[in-house]
Amino acid sequence: MKFTLITGGAGGLGKEFAKICAKNSHNIILVDINQAGLMTTKQELLKINRDINVVALRANLANMNEIDKLCSFINSKNITINNLINAAQCQDHESFKMMNVNKQINIDNLNCNAPIYLIKQFLQDMINNNEGHIFNVCSTRAFYPGPYLSTYHATMSYLLYMGEAIAYELKDTEVKLLTLCPGKYKTIDKDIEIVGMKNKDKYVISSEKVAKIGYNYSLKGKSLKIIGFINSLKIFAFRFMPCKLILRIEAKTLKKGV
Repeated sequence: MKFTLITGGAGGLGKEFAKICAKNSHNIILVDINQAGLMTTKQELLKINRDINVVALRANLANMNEIDKLCSFINSKNITINNLINAAQCQDHESFKMMNVNKQINIDNLNCNAPIYLIKQFLQDMINNNEGHIFNVCSTRAFYPGPYLSTYHATMSYLLYMGEAIAYELKDTEVKLLTLCPGKYKTIDKDIEIVGMKNKDKYVISSEKVAKIGYNYSLKGKSLKIIGFINSLKIFAFRFMPCKLILRIEAKTLKKGV
């Protein structure tokens, strides 16, 4: 049986992607560390579409042993993963000298190692079956360094360049990989991406809209989508700025919340 595997499925973008997949009759495997959130999402998906199968699996994807157990479970059930949505990620808004090193390693594992492990685990079957969509939820922060959010920026850059490279290698196959780069967005669960952002900010895009854009662009076979004209303009402008100026701009913005 074919399933779409969604990490970070208990809330945020993972949950919004799950809703879209349910409407399009995907069988879904939800993975998250938040057990209560997983069960809530599962119930919501079955209300959307009673004819799909929804499996909720609690796993800490910052722990490589738990990722291995997750993959072993999926393989033992003869489940075919034909879509993979890597939406789980975390960040730490802190000056480097004050950071907890173990927390930074967990951020690296969740944001970088978990996606590459899962892609490698299921990619060959997708190629063999001549179908598959892979979504890597990234960020506009992948395009420039960010003092006081340094680990997160670095992991997003890793995810961006890894995704673009793999997408190029897959260009002659029926498997598509999209790296999705939103900037500010908000959810009913929590504020995402921009530290100190308020949900009442009417100019910030919703996670529901981000997921819809990403889903549609993946169907078109695109490999990269930066969401928002202003974000695209900012990234374009940064290409012509000295790195020291970019660092100064970002530090002024991010230091406020430290």
